[in-house]
Amino acid sequence: MSVTFFIPQAPTTKVQPYEDEPDFWDEEYISPYFDINMSNCNAGAFLREIDPMAADVLAGQWDRHKLQAIRRKLLRLINSHKEIQSLCDPAYQDGNFYYGGRDEYYILTRARAMLALVKLAMDNGYTISFG
Repeated sequence: MSVTFFIPQAPTTKVQPYEDEPDFWDEEYISPYFDINMSNCNAGAFLREIDPMAADVLAGQWDRHKLQAIRRKLLRLINSHKEIQSLCDPAYQDGNFYYGGRDEYYILTRARAMLALVKLAMDNGYTISFG
């Protein structure tokens, strides 16, 4: 399972992604809009840092007031080595594979992408939904 963070008001366009299936159409976001998809485990870890009330249900919506608080928490996360390390989760422990692992690069990449999504929503007066 996974959790997708997206802007429901973002403009989309219909595309025909496969030439050999002319009856199949899909929707894509119009640039610069995008979504972020994370595994339940990784989304839960991020949400515990930026929106603890949503961490257990892995679903919700952030309005413009909530987005300001989320933005502050993301900036603090990105600039705090201690907070980044608290989210790290090795993929291997004692020779056994656990989850997908979260290293510092993954956390920073995802946090920066989330910050960009939050800024995009705030700049346009949109909300972010996830689930």
